Amino acid sequence: MNKIIYLFSLLGIFTSCSDDNSGGNVSSALQKSPVNIGETYNTTTNLIGNVNMFIGFGQTIDVGLPTEHISPAFEYITNIDTEVRSTSHGTISSINYQEESEDYELHIILKENSAYLIIYDHVKNLEVEQGDIISSGDILGVVGNWSDTLGRTELQINLGNKHICPIQLGNDVFIEDHSRLVSTLNQNEITMLTSACLVDEIDE
Repeated sequence: MNKIIYLFSLLGIFTSCSDDNSGGNVSSALQKSPVNIGETYNTTTNLIGNVNMFIGFGQTIDVGLPTEHISPAFEYITNIDTEVRSTSHGTISSINYQEESEDYELHIILKENSAYLIIYDHVKNLEVEQGDIISSGDILGVVGNWSDTLGRTELQINLGNKHICPIQLGNDVFIEDHSRLVSTLNQNEITMLTSACLVDEIDE
């Protein structure tokens, strides 16, 4: 009897991670990276695709400084004017202008009543509006500014009061792209990450 109870407990945990509150499976909702991740690292441009540097989910940022914090998102540092594309299908539920960084934060829901909120932070030159229905690969805009020569954007997944590592919602292509990104940047001593996700979730 205990074995049966344990088995049903595991099944319940698996279902809660892969199903949305509205009953749909979201385990492969993220179908591609929001920015171009290439196959190999270019030592002349210091880029893999359009990516110069990557900050993983759960990575500690600004270590030792008053602004030290744990990243609740994937952050991509890219060449300037890199296109930001939707990683999934969904509807743009809100767009918020950010005066300090002079760019936008976009909120996307997978479908009506979805418990998951997909957030693209630091996007400018928008090509979408609130209420638009989008598909995976659609252009949202371009990356916000990081420096005079580099841009940045972030991909964040919220589920209630938790931040969820995007890998948990990724399909095989999304997962492989980020595995290759981390491995390549590590090999070229740009990052020293063990994985794109250092933890599975973070409380707000």
